[in-house]
Amino acid sequence: MAVNSLLNICADCVANSAVFYLREIHSLPSGIKDKLVQIMSSRGTISDGNISELLHPGLQTLDLQCCQVSDLALGRICCPRLKTIFLNNSPGITSEGVLSLASSCPNLQNVDLGDCVGVADEAVQALARRCKHLEVLSLSGCPAVGDVGLQALAENCSLLHTLLLSGTRITDAGIIGLLKGLCRNNLCELQVARCPVLTDETVRAVFKNCPKLKCFVFNDCPHITDQIWLPLDDIGQRNLQNLTWTVY
Repeated sequence: MAVNSLLNICADCVANSAVFYLREIHSLPSGIKDKLVQIMSSRGTISDGNISELLHPGLQTLDLQCCQVSDLALGRICCPRLKTIFLNNSPGITSEGVLSLASSCPNLQNVDLGDCVGVADEAVQALARRCKHLEVLSLSGCPAVGDVGLQALAENCSLLHTLLLSGTRITDAGIIGLLKGLCRNNLCELQVARCPVLTDETVRAVFKNCPKLKCFVFNDCPHITDQIWLPLDDIGQRNLQNLTWTVY
């Protein structure tokens, strides 16, 4: 226990002064780097300038949502075992950075790009084509993401079970195309709130094609009407745990 406490104290000191120890940090064992990454990510001190020294090829989880990083940082992530990355609320991230990330981290399973307004369809295409184990993808608040990205997910991501698309520019055609693809039998959660052009067709397609659906959110979609409930009398027989919508 004393050794662990000493390690934590030392890691905390190094994390506080990482800018002075980057060369030494680079050669540290992976276990110690993991501890530094955990401390510095929670404090928001991982940056474009130090990320290369902190990471190692065996890293599996990386949380950068509190950090000021850009595409430059994503281009420096060489972690082929990385499974989970949180990048939400990162205005410096664009599709260019996500393309680099997808190329160097093919085993990604959980990717959060929520509110990364610079991310567009080409980023989604890259993730879909290069990260075939993708299970969870958040694109909420990415207004440049549309149907082209959904088509790539439909064609490549059979394991996808959670997809967050609120605040994007998707249409009925994009959702219907997605639900003809590989993931429709696994999809458990779909969020499409604040997608202004979606209509009743999307809701009908989701209920028709997603037998495992547990969470479906489509509030603030002004073209979805109360008529959707007429053919959906079997809702009570489903395993739905969260159903959220807005009545206009």
